[in-house]
Amino acid sequence: MKNTEYLKSLGATHVLDRNLSPSSLTTTIAEITQQPVQLIFDAVSTADTQNLGYELLSHGGTLVLVRLLLIPDDRITSEKRVTAVFGSPFLPDRRALSAEMYRQLTGMFERGELKVSA
Repeated sequence: MKNTEYLKSLGATHVLDRNLSPSSLTTTIAEITQQPVQLIFDAVSTADTQNLGYELLSHGGTLVLVRLLLIPDDRITSEKRVTAVFGSPFLPDRRALSAEMYRQLTGMFERGELKVSA
């Protein structure tokens, strides 16, 4: 996987290929930990990744999505929680923070705190 070392430099302890089959992913996770999977953050949030993440969750676990829910309603149970995170600089309660962030962006790029990646 091309970003493994980068992700580990950011603190990832394990990097799993998102193209693994559901059964291979389940096996790989079981090799990493015997603990139940209580939290999954789905940064991709396609229908496939959401369904797989939901399937991997243990009883009482939470799936966090960055997009709208694409899991069919008949698959959702009260045993697992699904929630979404959303950030928009245009909402009234975020305007001041967003304006300050945008004011600082140029300096952050100049100091190398933020970098553009291809």
